[in-house]
Amino acid sequence: MLRKTRKVLSIIFAFLLLLAFLPQIRTTALTAIDNDIYTFEVSGTFDYDGAYEMFTQLNFLRASVDAPYLILDKNLSELAMQRAAECAIYFSHTRPSGIDVSAEAGFSENISSSHGGKSYNADASLKSFMASHNHKTNMLNPSHRAVGIGCFNQGNGDFYWVQIFDNGKTVSPAPADTHGKLQETRSITALGNLLTLGVFPGSASIKAREKQEFIIYNAKNKGIPYSLRPSLDFDKNGVFESYGCGTCQIAPSYCKTSDSGIAIIDRFAVVTGKNVGQAILEIGLGDTLYKNISLTVLAGESPIVEENNEQLSFPFSLLLPFSDVCESDWFYEDVAKAYESGLINGTSATTFSPNDYLTYAEAVKLAVCMFQKYSIGSVALDNSDPWYQNYVDFAQANSIISQDYLWNTSATRAAYMEIFANALPESAFFEINTVKDNAIADVPMTSPYAAAIYKLYRAGIVQGVDADHNCDPTANIRRSEVATILTRMMDDTTRIR
Repeated sequence: MLRKTRKVLSIIFAFLLLLAFLPQIRTTALTAIDNDIYTFEVSGTFDYDGAYEMFTQLNFLRASVDAPYLILDKNLSELAMQRAAECAIYFSHTRPSGIDVSAEAGFSENISSSHGGKSYNADASLKSFMASHNHKTNMLNPSHRAVGIGCFNQGNGDFYWVQIFDNGKTVSPAPADTHGKLQETRSITALGNLLTLGVFPGSASIKAREKQEFIIYNAKNKGIPYSLRPSLDFDKNGVFESYGCGTCQIAPSYCKTSDSGIAIIDRFAVVTGKNVGQAILEIGLGDTLYKNISLTVLAGESPIVEENNEQLSFPFSLLLPFSDVCESDWFYEDVAKAYESGLINGTSATTFSPNDYLTYAEAVKLAVCMFQKYSIGSVALDNSDPWYQNYVDFAQANSIISQDYLWNTSATRAAYMEIFANALPESAFFEINTVKDNAIADVPMTSPYAAAIYKLYRAGIVQGVDADHNCDPTANIRRSEVATILTRMMDDTTRIR
């Protein structure tokens, strides 16, 4: 159950990421009261076996570079387990309570997550950490003497891993628990200014007798990658459960309807249509913080209000923070998918710059992000100095690129296609279109880029810039166009025939 410590007695807080989108429905954002405190109880499995396995592998890696053996510290390990659970609510080095981990006690911290139903064990997480320069530096730092490791499995394939290093100050020499998997519920305190709550859907049309469920989610959990989450459910006690990234068991929200003759809404934010007409729903955290939602009830049979709550399944998208990307734009859905998945960022916190040309540095970063998302389920690298260097190093080490470019200049279409063609394994580029050699008029097979370009054409990822399917290989590509390419790269159901 979720409790609000001040003013608000109950809240629904859920965070669901699904593959499909409903662009005609606008997702509406709410901002929690900055100084209010919310307490969540998060349930899942704390994997001490996995933590010890990572600890063993970590010391093996340190031995290879003559770094001192680490102690698995009890207090640090318990803090790491708690942090792993906190990342389900707010994936950041800032704790949901608003305290920065490094500032709290001078610790160094590595965090990673994986979603989508596949196992993310110690080996996979350690590989993702080693692929990042900053995380790798933390792990191999010779000044560290102790470490705590946490692994939290929230269920349905959601894993969170945390490493906390002592920076030379061992907290407790007592050995940590090293065995077992503990099913446990832990309390997590979250500060209001770290919660931007969105209501999905932002409006709805239903028929009489039909039901529509509404959820509230934390739109600030930007670290959570894009993944498939097919269902929500209610348990036998009426507690709303969601298996989406960053969710937990939660209590009812504040729910009201302006006209109970048109529709009724229960304390779980489940609406049932009664008669034709329109009503305004109030859904939120209490009478001081809620969102008006427009509901239209169309003609249908008289409702039979059932006591039980049924399983539901629907797609959703986050509210984009970019002022220059509108729902009416042709590229809106693709930008939303790429942004929500963690593949692409804005040029600032509030701008996407859809008409800017893609640079070579950005192309390499996107290729590396796709590579890691496809292979390990999450993006493990961070920006460096210059910001793109970690991505360039990774791309060169993994044969995504074989040459240097003028990184801050605009990439040509031919060059970005060559980079992207190396981002995924060959099996991901299965042929759905027959494109004969030399069929692309401006890309003869003698071109050094021909193999990559024809691969993307045949896989249905690109189709050309005109009715004759010319490639225009020396031209540049806009960021809005790239978002579409990313969607087709990572979701083969969107490819074109």
